[in-house]
Amino acid sequence: MADEQTTPEHRGGVGADEVPTADSGSEASAGRRKPSSGRSAGWWAVRVVVVVVVVAVVGLMYLVSITLNPDSGPEGFKVRRIASAAEKYLSKDPNVVSVTVIDASADIGGTEANLDVRLKDDTSADAVAELLASTHDAAFGKNSPDTNINLYVTLFWTLHGTSIKTTYDCAGRPDLLRTAGQGF
Repeated sequence: MADEQTTPEHRGGVGADEVPTADSGSEASAGRRKPSSGRSAGWWAVRVVVVVVVVAVVGLMYLVSITLNPDSGPEGFKVRRIASAAEKYLSKDPNVVSVTVIDASADIGGTEANLDVRLKDDTSADAVAELLASTHDAAFGKNSPDTNINLYVTLFWTLHGTSIKTTYDCAGRPDLLRTAGQGF
């Protein structure tokens, strides 16, 4: 038989009636290899390449998308965060009656936020200048280099019986905003 072993007990008939032990059966299978399950190194390499290609294609599609529509990318998030911070800050000021975010978007033409602010009547020019400068600090925080975002604040109020409507770009330096407010 093909399964017979050539140990001394099988040669001469001595111990021929004995049943092989578990150890002798495992010795016969020790030389055999386990059948391959189909997961060779080539199979894993193909999987890794497919994952890398999918990630690269998705990344390229995202980059094209935010290039064509910057509002869906990080610039859009940043401008909405700045507009929200400015609105929150202005709404807490005692000289402000109402604040409305008109627009906060990033597009190919530029990144800007527009706010309409209604002030209490007879708010002084110094108070307006300080409000604009402090709005810049509140909106941009320590990230003043983010001046590629324009924050336009349109102010409405009445001063000594005269209706005033003026728009400022609060993305500039706060000290210049304080100086600009002195011109009322």
